[in-house]
Amino acid sequence: MRRTALLLPLIALGATGAAIAQDGPPSRVAEPDVRSREVFRLPGACLTGERVTLRIDPSGATLASVRVHVGGMEVLRLTGVHGPGSATVRVPTRGNTRVTATADTLGGQALYLTRVFGRCEPPRPVPGERPVIGGGED
Repeated sequence: MRRTALLLPLIALGATGAAIAQDGPPSRVAEPDVRSREVFRLPGACLTGERVTLRIDPSGATLASVRVHVGGMEVLRLTGVHGPGSATVRVPTRGNTRVTATADTLGGQALYLTRVFGRCEPPRPVPGERPVIGGGED
């Protein structure tokens, strides 16, 4: 009878230990699926100045790291981005320049968006067509 009384707590402890061991570490972080175009917003490819503003909206995910490259050089690195924000980067005014934004979420999603910026020329007048000058009432 004494042996049974001693064995019963030991068996209960062994079963509890096995249940805890099976539980294991938590799995991946639960986050929504996000797309690069939802997270990153870059303006059109025509430059009107020397700067470009990148808008970031993680849409419920947490970005472990965000990197911005201008012309192949890293100009910005952010970590732990969990809310909307923006970053303004300087872009060379000569020629075309590639701006690339990359990010990794805590859940392991990789995001990538790139755009080539350059000077946009004003529209050329059509030969033989007179430009509109002035305006007002008739």
